[in-house]
Amino acid sequence: MLKFSMPTLLMLLLSSSAVFAGFKEDLDSLLQSSADNEEKISKIIELIKKEGPETYSEKNTALLMRLMTQSFFSQAEAVQLLETVAQLEPPLPSSHTSSSTFSEPTFNEKLGTLLYSSADTEEKISRIIHLVKEEDPAITYEEKVETLASYFFGDLSFPDPRKLFQEIIKLNPKGLLLHLSNPSSPSIIENVNPDIKAAIYEEFLNHELTLEERLAVLRKLIFSSRPEYSLSTSVRAFNEYLNLKRHYQAPFLPQSFYVVESPQDSIAELYALYLAKNVPYILNEDTLNLNFKERLEFANRYKDDVLSGNPHASFEIPNSLIAFYKHAVTCKDDQLTNGEKFSAMEHLLKLSGGEAKPLLIASLHDTEIPFELRHKLAHLAKHASNPELQAEGHAFIDGNIEAIRTAARTHYDGLSVHSKIDIPPHLREAKLGQDIGVAVCDGGFFKVLPTSLWSSFDQLHLFEQYAGDEKSFSWNLLHGDRISPPYVYDSDWLLKVKNHSLPYHGSEMTDLVATTSPGARIQPVIVETSSTDSLKAAFDRLAEDPTIHIISCSFGLPKDPSCFHLVSSDVKDSMLKCLRSNKIIVLSAGNDGATIPDLPGQPGYSSSSSSSGYSGGGLADIFFEHEVAYLPSRISSLFSGEDETSSFFSNLILVGSSKANSLDLHEKSVKPGNGPAQRQFVYADADNLKNFFDEVPTWGGTSAATAMVSGILADLWSQIKSPDANTAARVSRCLLENTDIAPDIPPSLRGRGKVNLTKALEKLDEY
Repeated sequence: MLKFSMPTLLMLLLSSSAVFAGFKEDLDSLLQSSADNEEKISKIIELIKKEGPETYSEKNTALLMRLMTQSFFSQAEAVQLLETVAQLEPPLPSSHTSSSTFSEPTFNEKLGTLLYSSADTEEKISRIIHLVKEEDPAITYEEKVETLASYFFGDLSFPDPRKLFQEIIKLNPKGLLLHLSNPSSPSIIENVNPDIKAAIYEEFLNHELTLEERLAVLRKLIFSSRPEYSLSTSVRAFNEYLNLKRHYQAPFLPQSFYVVESPQDSIAELYALYLAKNVPYILNEDTLNLNFKERLEFANRYKDDVLSGNPHASFEIPNSLIAFYKHAVTCKDDQLTNGEKFSAMEHLLKLSGGEAKPLLIASLHDTEIPFELRHKLAHLAKHASNPELQAEGHAFIDGNIEAIRTAARTHYDGLSVHSKIDIPPHLREAKLGQDIGVAVCDGGFFKVLPTSLWSSFDQLHLFEQYAGDEKSFSWNLLHGDRISPPYVYDSDWLLKVKNHSLPYHGSEMTDLVATTSPGARIQPVIVETSSTDSLKAAFDRLAEDPTIHIISCSFGLPKDPSCFHLVSSDVKDSMLKCLRSNKIIVLSAGNDGATIPDLPGQPGYSSSSSSSGYSGGGLADIFFEHEVAYLPSRISSLFSGEDETSSFFSNLILVGSSKANSLDLHEKSVKPGNGPAQRQFVYADADNLKNFFDEVPTWGGTSAATAMVSGILADLWSQIKSPDANTAARVSRCLLENTDIAPDIPPSLRGRGKVNLTKALEKLDEY
């Protein structure tokens, strides 16, 4: 019987008193000598037989320690040596024959015998499981597992250690997990072979656990191996995360990395801190529980995580990530949309220009690829750093101008805004708004400014990034000749802008004006909408410009420095100049669900959807930042001190937004209330809206509704037969008095009603 004199290998390793220097030095000399193994074994046996200050037990322990920490012999030779040494143990004195310590082998001794026996794997595992299941008052289940793990601390040769430990854990998973979770009791399991440790934590996941326990196990599993070395383990951990994410509907990133309270945030934290960095290594694995579209989303998120402030997703470029994107860009079935395939090519070009170049060129010449996608790819190539790609991109665009124009017109004619405006059939082909000037005061016009303006205007070097895509190019083929060079105010402010929505909001509003009024001329006016000085300068200049008839303002009003809830008196005076100059100002009411009060003051909210953050009423919800709670008050202050003859009661239009195909205001739209603002308040349907640059329809908000109403006013103005100094008031009154009204909706919730271009055109000659 092979015997070990101490209960665990850990105790052997930590017990310095068991190894006397003299015997250990002699033993090391033998083991390190040049003698063959047979001679070494013979001399070791003689050394143990030799009398000395060390006891047999101490010599046996020292030998075991050396054999377990370093491989000097084959497994068969080691077993032979230990069994021979075990037979050398001297007989016990008769007074000790009743001691259980010597009469009955310990658990450790039995386990060692099994592990080093010549039985086959299945038999070994079965007998070890039986041994662990045996009741033993001297050692607990957890201690037995620790003892077993101690044998795998070194290089023990065991055919299937993963299966062994997984079967052992099944005996009491909760008890062992509780033991491993005790920070005051370090476990040998943390130091075993990583593959074995991964098997242990994978087995835990097969049992019923609380969310907290499951997340703890996943963290251990992730730490047990790196994805570049153990893909199967990394995929298993990620699949478990995906199950939790879907079940709890968790976001990608937690609301806070400092205070994590909800299950959703705990799951998001697991991804952000531990899993995001593994994504590029596992995307190509068949067992990953994601379809191809979802894999692309995670691949694209991987870089987004870095850019959006996840410091734990250090960006690397492993070959597996490049291989994934190559697969995506060459995918010709319907697994991915054209936009997703373009995204994949864009990422591949950034990660590896050398890998992307031949695929990008081949795509431009592949007629089986949809024309729309090839056009997008041509603009990607045009702005690449490689001269050959640039030439290929320009060649495709120059050789397909008419096809691009036709595709753009087809796309444009399908926009939902056309059905919402409802232009009369006999005027459908006419250029409504012909020669009427509409100033769009906003930020972010890069997508609609003609390329001829780039060199003189690109202070932010953003044109190549935002105005160089296929949508901008196509839009300018259709409407570029109607856009005037922009008026720019506050260049210093423009250079400091970091907001990602900057390039789009003004472009979207310009497109909606152009769509609603196909003959209007559009004057971009780039302003800082929260700046009193910026808006005052803009309105002062527009008041003196005879080519401008309509001023579209899809933003809130800046406050008066002396009173938070009042509009700036300087801005009001400059607006009044415009109104008195035979111009119409169209002003967004806002998207916070509040009601415009009778008089300036802190308004109460009329909707449960009220928010403390004002989005400016636009398609880009984060563009403008105002104190929304006071915005409706500022609207009221426009009318304060004004009599019935004021231009604010004739040439100013306030705009809300309705629900789709409805006479009800959208719950997020500002309501007109019972004050003077009610007289100038109308609304348009900007719900489920898709403009030229949108991928999918969305709620356009009061910003989009304002642009639509501005275009309608330009249409009306262009049909006035005898324009005069009062045309602005005539057109405004015609719009306000020919709307759609639901009698059951009170004026405080609808103002003058929903705009109707057809009705207004039919009555226009009466004004």
